[in-house]
Amino acid sequence: MAQQDINFYFLLLLLLAFAGYAIKIARNLFSPYSYFHEANRKEIVISLTAANLTLGTGLVYYVTGAHHSGIMWFIIPLMTWFGYFLLSKFLKYINETAKGGKNLFASLSFQVEEETGKKTLFGYGVSIILIFVFTLALAFEIYASSKVISPFFFNNPKPLSEAVLSFTIFFVVVFYSLIGGLRAVIRTDRLQMAIVNVFLPILILTSLWNTSKSSSVIENISLSLRFDINIIVSILIASIAAIATQFYSLLNWSYISHVKVTEQAIVLKKVGIKVGIFLSAFAILGIISPTNPAGDAWKGLMLPYMASTTGNNISSYLICFMLIAGMVCIILTTIDSLVISITMIYYDNILGRDSTSFVENVKELKSIRILGLLAFCLCFIMLSFLNYQKPNIFYFLLYISGGVITLAPLIFTAGYLSFKKIFLKIFTPIVLVIYFSLFIFSSLVGLWALSNKQVIIPYIGLISFLVSGIYSIVIIKLSKKRYMRGNYAR
Repeated sequence: MAQQDINFYFLLLLLLAFAGYAIKIARNLFSPYSYFHEANRKEIVISLTAANLTLGTGLVYYVTGAHHSGIMWFIIPLMTWFGYFLLSKFLKYINETAKGGKNLFASLSFQVEEETGKKTLFGYGVSIILIFVFTLALAFEIYASSKVISPFFFNNPKPLSEAVLSFTIFFVVVFYSLIGGLRAVIRTDRLQMAIVNVFLPILILTSLWNTSKSSSVIENISLSLRFDINIIVSILIASIAAIATQFYSLLNWSYISHVKVTEQAIVLKKVGIKVGIFLSAFAILGIISPTNPAGDAWKGLMLPYMASTTGNNISSYLICFMLIAGMVCIILTTIDSLVISITMIYYDNILGRDSTSFVENVKELKSIRILGLLAFCLCFIMLSFLNYQKPNIFYFLLYISGGVITLAPLIFTAGYLSFKKIFLKIFTPIVLVIYFSLFIFSSLVGLWALSNKQVIIPYIGLISFLVSGIYSIVIIKLSKKRYMRGNYAR
């Protein structure tokens, strides 16, 4: 039997093991609270850290970015930590977080609705956009990650084989996440992070060894000291995205609601530090990696390992199993967390249900899983579309973030103004429509650029974010001015 066939069976065994574990946990679920929220602070720190460690949009992105941008790329993990630090400080502006209850974004939406009326577009509109964007991001992460790992399972991977791989991962992860809820995600994340903590140091050390045999590691590091204008602009755009992402991330807004209000800032600070360390390790791989003849840093890094797939000895099997287990665990830690976060936001913010209910209701749990399954039919359609269109991974990722980044200033502005709740009256339908229109306009221009001029996509996101930020400053000043004039009398 060929090494690649054995690798594929190993992948299936790994996926089925996690699925079986989730089904076992599902027996102890009796209420919406036990399905969506039952976790302690330590578990949330581990799981939210794990959710940030993506493969196609994380590890590969950081290796490529660090390889082409050089030592300055280490600014991005620092900005990711800074984004979490700012978010931890931002929480103090969202007073009465427990009121309106379900998840942190629902609490903020509740406060806006109290001041502007129940017909506000804030909570409903932003929730729909974020659910759509993160469902697309989920599909894209599965698609991108499948392309990354497919060479370990197929000779000269074809679109059909990559599609089979992506659909296999999709169905297994969605199945065990919807069956086992947050408990299954957290328990599997602990196992997956243990594997990643072994995989990553081994990958760095063996990559150093492989690179030292083909080129000078010191030479690669010295070549990374580059400071031209294109690199500086790229770093600036990536830094803004790293900070802004934390304010619109469904993972942050949902996971932080699982811990006490008094512990939320502590959790975010710990997650920021841990994520920054892991992403820095990803960047180290990019700095030391050689470039393959096609100019691809990731392929250059993986080339020595790919050679082992043709071997037929114990060392070849061990190397492949280590790489597959590590990369698959990185994939799963993100996908299963997104499944639960998207389902909870959909359940609470769109359907108006209460995920914090302690009432034992097995029928309600069944309806939650059915609703989640229906929601992920959209994800399946998106995944099918991506496998058919085969977009450029790097630019499509920038396209996804380029539109939704316009909502970060909106969410920050709402949280900031909530320190004096009456200021939230500024969020009239017309004010919110302008934000949403900017998101739609940015997304449509980005879609055009995907087909016609991909190099301008990063600039579209940057300009949209700056416009949204300036508009938010105007809204804040206008709200305070109206308050001073007495326009907000109850």
